[in-house]
Order: sequence, then structure tokens, then C-alpha cells
Amino acid sequence: MIKTYHCQLAPNKIKHTNLLNIFNELQEASKYFFESKLIVSKDTYNDIFKHLRIKYPNLNSKLLQYLMREYKTRKKKPKSPINMSIIIDSQSFNIQHYNNKHFKAYIRFFRVNYPLKGIYGINKIKDKLCKQIMI
Repeated sequence: MIKTYHCQLAPNKIKHTNLLNIFNELQEASKYFFESKLIVSKDTYNDIFKHLRIKYPNLNSKLLQYLMREYKTRKKKPKSPINMSIIIDSQSFNIQHYNNKHFKAYIRFFRVNYPLKGIYGINKIKDKLCKQIMI
């Protein structure tokens, strides 16, 4: 059973631009993957992954693996680049709870702490095991 909880990130300007840069670079990688018509198979997976790591060194390897999986699992070939979202699995983030006056919880991914807003969502995920984050 999957439950979805919503919380808002409350980053400062530097963290916000960093997140936007990652998102834009992921969209650019998706467009490149679509335009180059790369076909992911068991034989070509490692070569394509190495090529994408060289071309997009700022992207997390999990994001590139997710990108390749999205293009591989489509039954029909997409007619336009896939709009990717930043998906972070449980190995790549952790949630830290604090009781300070500014924020109750922070989420850490890509080596940066992002404060969370929304008391209802924070209280819901406090005791639960969160397996995936989608931005």
C-alpha cells in the first residue's frame, strides 16, 4: 500500500537555484536521450550510463538510472522528450526532526539540507518509513 504525503520545501535562494539547476539539467538530459535515439538494452546499458555520466557530471547517478529506466520501460517509443521529475529513493536522503523555532524537520539530499514546511505532513511522516521523494 502506498500513501502520499505532501510537504513544502522552504529553501533559501541559493538552495532553490541549486534545485532548479538540477531539474533543468535533468530535463536537458531527457531531451538529449530522446534526440540521440539511444536504445537501452542489457548490452548497451553500461556504455550509455558512462556516456551520460561524462556528459552530465552534476546529476546524481540515481537520477540518470531513473532516466534510463523511464525510457527503457515505455511500451511505445515516446514522441517527445519525457518530462522528468526529481525522484529520490530511500538510499539517497534522510529526514531529520528538530524542535527549533524555525523549522521542525529537514530533508537531506544531494549533500544539502532543505527545511520542510507543513506541520500536518511533517507529523504524518514522523513515525513512518518514507521510501521515496518526488519533486
